[in-house]
Amino acid sequence: NAAGTKKAPYAINSSLRDYSVGQDGTVKATFKEYNSSGEVGYYSFSVEIPKDGGEVKLQMKNPGGDVDSKAPYKLTLSASP
Repeated sequence: NAAGTKKAPYAINSSLRDYSVGQDGTVKATFKEYNSSGEVGYYSFSVEIPKDGGEVKLQMKNPGGDVDSKAPYKLTLSASP
């Protein structure tokens, strides 16, 4: 949280709200967090997925629009051992 207290990990249920595909094939999408009762949660997210399957970028914002200074989070796929 804003005070630096770590929260326990939890799963987020969501669906894409908006997406676009750029001329270079990059998919950009946004989605919101929903709780187990289907109510809108706290965070909103944006994701960029490159056509070439490279690094996926994920950002999350709180309702005030604040973004983590470590964002965007970079996600990569790795082969299983």
